[in-house]
Formats: sequence, structure tokens, C-alpha cells
Amino acid sequence: MDPRVGAPGGRRRLGEVLVAGNVLSEAQLDEALRTQREDKGRRRRLGEVITALGFADEVQIARALSDQLGLPFLDLGSMPIADETLAILPRNVALRHGAVPVTLAHDVLTVALADPTNVLALDDIRLATKLASVRTAVATASDVQEAVNRYYGGTAAGGGDTFGALADVEGLEAGEEREEELEQVGDVDDAPVVRLVNAIMGEALHSRASDIHIEPQERDVRVRYRIDGLLREVTVVPKPIQGPLISRIKILSGMDISERRKPQDGRGRIKLDRLEADTRVSSMPTMNGETIVIRLLRKETEKAKTLAEVGLDERDRQVVERALAEPQGLILITGPTGSSKTSSLYAGLASVIRPDINVVTLEDPVEYQMRGVNQVQINERVGLTFASGLRTILRQDPDIVMVGEIRDPETASIAMQASMTGHLVLSTLHTNDAPAAVSRLIDMGVEPFLITSSLTLVVGQRLARVPCSKCSEPVEADPRTLELLGLDPGQIDASGLRKGPGCGFCAQTGYQGRIGLFEVVRVTRKLQELIVARATEVALKEEAVAGGMRSMRADGLAKALAGGTTLEEVLRVTPPDPDLARRARRASRAATADAAPADAAPAQAQVAQPPKTPPKVLVLDDDHAIAEVAAAVLVDGYEVVAAGQVDEGLRMVASEHPDLVLVDLDLPGTDPVQLLARLREAATRELPVLVMSASDDRHTRDRAAAAGATGFIPKPFGEAQLRGEVAAVLQRRPALVDHPA
Repeated sequence: MDPRVGAPGGRRRLGEVLVAGNVLSEAQLDEALRTQREDKGRRRRLGEVITALGFADEVQIARALSDQLGLPFLDLGSMPIADETLAILPRNVALRHGAVPVTLAHDVLTVALADPTNVLALDDIRLATKLASVRTAVATASDVQEAVNRYYGGTAAGGGDTFGALADVEGLEAGEEREEELEQVGDVDDAPVVRLVNAIMGEALHSRASDIHIEPQERDVRVRYRIDGLLREVTVVPKPIQGPLISRIKILSGMDISERRKPQDGRGRIKLDRLEADTRVSSMPTMNGETIVIRLLRKETEKAKTLAEVGLDERDRQVVERALAEPQGLILITGPTGSSKTSSLYAGLASVIRPDINVVTLEDPVEYQMRGVNQVQINERVGLTFASGLRTILRQDPDIVMVGEIRDPETASIAMQASMTGHLVLSTLHTNDAPAAVSRLIDMGVEPFLITSSLTLVVGQRLARVPCSKCSEPVEADPRTLELLGLDPGQIDASGLRKGPGCGFCAQTGYQGRIGLFEVVRVTRKLQELIVARATEVALKEEAVAGGMRSMRADGLAKALAGGTTLEEVLRVTPPDPDLARRARRASRAATADAAPADAAPAQAQVAQPPKTPPKVLVLDDDHAIAEVAAAVLVDGYEVVAAGQVDEGLRMVASEHPDLVLVDLDLPGTDPVQLLARLREAATRELPVLVMSASDDRHTRDRAAAAGATGFIPKPFGEAQLRGEVAAVLQRRPALVDHPA
């Protein structure tokens, strides 16, 4: 189509707008279009061509668009943008279209574009943000590109890599001796494999990923990021690129690209804008090729978190602070890889740093740069290991020593000796829970009497995801989850539970960020006696509980009931706690006994009715706007869940157990009779189905009746009409009464 002709739907194209605004003449527009068509390589946008030819500058183009289209003109360079607003628009969409989200108010998103006539960009933005109302504003192309680079760390629409180019990718182990190998793989910055590696690593840094998984499959290569503890697939790479991709990563990590038959380990460093991370790379041969896992160890320059910010509650925090105030001893933080043990160590250090003490750390790598602390980076290539470094540190007159990890018997022995000779030592250990730290140290060859003389405190921890602050809402406890936790619904107050259905801010996961779940064991005299007697882990844990330890699962349950995480997360990340259910049952029986009158009759107790829950309505429609309208109409008195596809709807019928399904009669590729039959088969009880259709005629109503619908409602529907139909259908079910109309 000629860009001078209006686009479908009344939308004018850029060339037409500029001619109408007297910015260009018809002849200049023709020349610009001809130049654009004759471009070799990447096709430039029309605005770029016009600017390059000198027909108009970008400010004139933006002002003309603003005047002709009646849109606001924005100076992005002087406009602060909230992080929450930026997070609404996924980074790849912002880069693809050169779009900058500016404001978000009442579910209305305003986006700045250099070309607001780009209908495809607007549709893509609506789809990615799941917001029905997206408004546009005009900004200059350079302002948009600078803002995208500043906020998203990449190059805007067509200006470079898919995810943006890394400012620097540096291999710590890749020195001059690797230059020849780099040339074999491709050392040209814009080589496709180089851009791909840059894009993968850059996007991982910006999306808060802790690990990158590159996994060859039979016909392609899958790339996944671990974000907030769970893996997400982000892209699939064609199979022919597998070899160059893996070779490029191995070169940057100082690994041997000619060896593909055995596992290898490497390391490197990546920088992107203000972000920097050390990498730990592992390769392993599989049936379909070498699998690569890259661990990102971020170098944070901001202030370390406090003990409260990592998730320790007041009670446990006081125990930890008392141990940190001691002049000597050993404090251990335990947990699996990726449980934020080092962050907790930094939080503990931050609480005791003073000008009159010498604090020395031994780390691999140094993740936070802390004022007032002498931080040492492990370098095994020159012989600086945890054990040798710790020996040297003890000659540096330290008051407090932090050892990043106790990995071997030698480091464990030196740490024990240091803690018994007037030093406070902090370190981490890989165990399942806090009481298991004792068994782990004994397995390393540390004598029990040394443990009792040095160990003062053990903190076990896990990370659980936090419900999204934008989309989370109060929910009821899932009976199955409570059963797996060993709890009865009557044992807990579930009024504070929250969970998010997913939104643009949290990438449709319902979670954003993580919080620590802890158990704190203070080594008492009784525990010391059990350690010397080489008591079992079970005996140690029972004594720890008797001494006041609250398990990670119990701590997680308290945080979930307060809305800090979810019961599902507690069940996923914490080890089982058999005592939790027993304590809850005892507390429940005691509370019941205290609350019951002395002369209460058994028959009266049987009359008590459980609290009623609002009926749950499942909306099954490929138009998400229908679900939003239904949720708004039924917000008072009903719980509304939504599905956009048939398979998703069937799963939700089985898992959510709705009391009513509101379904579109004309879902694409679906026979109404078969659809309603499948919905009822997926249900565990009688399921009424209210059918919707944009057609309200005799034939459509007959189709709905033939399919077995319980009721029919035409689209678009009014508020009173929908509430009335839903209430009428639900009132026919004997199990549900007193529904709001």
C-alpha cells in the first residue's frame, strides 16, 4: 500500500501526516520512499530516511505527528519514569518497537513512540501488557532510543541485537593464549553467534536470572533462565547454531573447545551498562550435544540488605544479633545453592561493621563491595584458595572473618581454630537444614569437641517467592496444599493469604521477588552434650526445637498467613516438618477446649456451620476483555477465574472446581456439544454451564440448548443481566444458597 494513502480503519501513515503538516512535499516523500525501498541490508524506518536525506529533523517530524494526530509531545530526557511502569512492558517488546512506557494510571498505559502510526506496535504492546487501554504519545527517535538504552539496556527497534548489545563480555580465563581459538569461532562483533551470546547474557542480566541453561534437543537448542528459583524457557535456537554457540561460550569461559567428551568448568565476567556479573560455567556431554549452565554471580554495588530486609523476623533477628555481638565463635548459614546464604552473611556483617574493628572477607566472587571491609577474591590459578587465604588472613590481625564457603576439611579445620582464638568467624555450608550442619562438619573430619568449642549459631534458610504487589489478591487456602502440609483448615487463620493470577509486571507468574525462610539454632549446653555424644540428627533437631528453634516450614507458614509468600511456595521450598502438624493439632484442640462452654451439649457442636465461601465462576472466552468485564460485574459476592483456551479451561475445571462456567458458544475450532460434554467430564460434581454468544436469535438459542447449556446470555451483556443470570443458575444447585443477585 502507498504510505500516502490512509491505513485501514482510518489510521493515517507517517508519510501522509508529514505531507499534511507541510513538513514534506510530495516530491520529497516520493524520494524518501524510493530510497527506503532501495536500502540494502536492514530496512530503515521512513523517519530515519527522511532525517538522513536532510528533508526534516526529528523534532520537526515529532512535532508534526503531535499536531496532526492530536497526541502529546514528550521530552523523555527530562521525564522521570517509575520502575513499576517500566516493568509493565517486557524488554523484548520495548526493544522491538522502540517503545517507552511513560505512565500507568487506572490500568491505562501511556507509551511514547517515535512513530505512533505503527498499528502493529500498539497491538503487540496491548498483547504483551494485557492492558485493554494503551494510549500513545510522540517523542523524537533519538529520545526514544536513548530511553530504551537507559532503561532497558539495549538498542531500540532494528538498531542492533534482539535483546541489546553487551558493553563488554570478558573472559577471566581467556587471555592471549585464546586469541587463535576466538578467531576460529568468530571475533567480529556483529557476527551472528556473537550477537546471540550477547543477547542471551544481556537479557539474563536484565531479567534478574540467576542461571542460564543452554540445552541441546533433538531438533533445536532450548535456552532457559532461572528466575526467582524456577526455570523459564525464553527462546529456542536453530540446531545448526548449536556448535558455534557453545564454542563461543566455552572460549569466553576459558574452556577447551576441542574437548566435547567430558565435563568442563570455566569462569568469566560480563558487563552490561551498570550491571556486572561473574560467571561460573559448566559443560556436560549429553545425547544431543553439550549442555551448558552459566551461573550469574552479580557484583552489587548498592548497600547490602539488613537482617530485617532478608526476612528474619524480630524473634530470630534478636538471636542472630546476640551471636554477632560475641567477641568470638563460629556462625554458619546453611542451605542449598542459590538460597541467598551470602546475602545473609553480608547483612550480618553490615550490622557489626565499626571503625574500631578489622573485618576481612574471603569470597569467590566478591558480590557486594562494602565500605570498611577488606575483601579478598579467591584465585585458584595462583594458589589463593579458601584454606590458604584463611591462613594469611589470621596473620592480618582480624576481629571478624567472613569465609564465603567451607568446602573442604582443611578450610573447616582452620575456621574452627580461628573461632577458638579470639576471632568471630562467619561462613556458609551446604546442608538441608540447620541441625544437619553438625553432621556435615563431622563428615568433613572435624572432631565433635572442636565443634562444641567453636560453633555458637546455625541459621538454615530457603528462598520463597513473594506474591506480586500489583496483581495479588486475597485467596482461600487450597485444601490439597493444607493436606500436604499436614494441616486442617480449622487450624489456621487464612484471612491473610494472598496470591496473584499474573500480570505484565510479574511476567504472568503471580510472583515478583523472593523472601527468606529461616530456622535459627542457638548452640546450648544441652546441644553441646549431644554433639559430643555423636547424637543423631533427629535427636539434635528435637533438642533444637525444645530450645526454641522454629523450623523453616513453620516460619514459611507464618509468612504465608501474613501474605508474604504463598502456601504453595512454602510446600515447594521447605523440608518437611512432622512436628508442625502435631503442634498445630494440639494448639487447635486447646483453643477449642478453651472456647467451648462447660455445659455445651454435643448436639449443639454439631449444629455449627462452616463459613460460606463465595461461588467461583470460570469464564472461558478467547476475548480477555469479556473476562475483565465479568470480573468487574461479579466482583461483589463472587470469585471469578478466567481461561482463554479450551485446554486451559478444562485444567481449571479440574483444579479450581468452579461452581459455574460462563463459556463462549463460538470458540474457534470447537463444537459446542463436545465442549460442554468435556467440561462436565472434567468436573468432579454437577457443573452448570451458562453459554454466551454475540448472536441473539432463535437459531443460536437452539444451538445452546442442543449443546446442553443450563442458560443463555447474549453479548454484550449488562451488569444487571449478567448478575441475574448467574444468580438464577446457581440458585438451582442445592449446595449453594443466598447468592447475591
